[in-house]
Amino acid sequence: MGEVPTFRALVPGARGADVNQLQRMLVATGHRTAAPDGLFDSATLAQLNLWQRATGQRATGSVPLGSLLFVKRLPAVVGWEDTLNGESSGGGKGVVGTLLTEGDTVARLLPATPSFSIDLPPGQRALVEPGMRVSLNLKDHSWSAQIDAIRAPREDGSAVATLAAIGDRKSICGRQCDSVAIAGDSSVKARITVLAPASGPVIPTAALVVGPDGSTAVVTDGGETVAVIVVATSGGQALIEGVVAGTKLRVPGDVETTQ
Repeated sequence: MGEVPTFRALVPGARGADVNQLQRMLVATGHRTAAPDGLFDSATLAQLNLWQRATGQRATGSVPLGSLLFVKRLPAVVGWEDTLNGESSGGGKGVVGTLLTEGDTVARLLPATPSFSIDLPPGQRALVEPGMRVSLNLKDHSWSAQIDAIRAPREDGSAVATLAAIGDRKSICGRQCDSVAIAGDSSVKARITVLAPASGPVIPTAALVVGPDGSTAVVTDGGETVAVIVVATSGGQALIEGVVAGTKLRVPGDVETTQ
């Protein structure tokens, strides 16, 4: 881990910030105990050989240009750039020997976890709100998420909804994120719960009494007015909370008046 570019081969006798960075890496991996001093001496050579063997490499005692990449933070997922001058470069710019020009990007640090979003056609956009639950399916994996935000609608009325993990979870896919492509897009099946399942007494909407302040109530067969909460309505029926199933109600929900 470091911020100094690997701009040259590191060989015995080299001195500088990049050598110091290499030595810090050797300290972090347990192959060096002395404080980094920026000098590629015989001790650094021996320590580098140990690290190379430990990581399955051939012990060369040097670091050829282009064979080691330092990143600013760990853990990190690195993706090699696969285009050169706007065109596919076959093996990509990360291949040793590829001709580079000033400003070329060789590799990119990718997000630690993939991000998820849903394209909403105009007809669906009006039904979706932040906080709604989403079920995701990819291959044999199933995950739960929620709508985090909805980007400004496009000219045709469609929009993009971004998803977030539920509760204290750090990512949507958890330990199964390796099943999602590291770079590019993956097609994931998504199902948005627009209206969460609910149960309770269902009454005709004609039995509801709406007060001046917008509150709702029902009138029992005995004339008692009971405040209720309307959970959902459909086809002239209302799912309510506040009365016990089986309670007889007046339909329409009129309160008897006397003169």
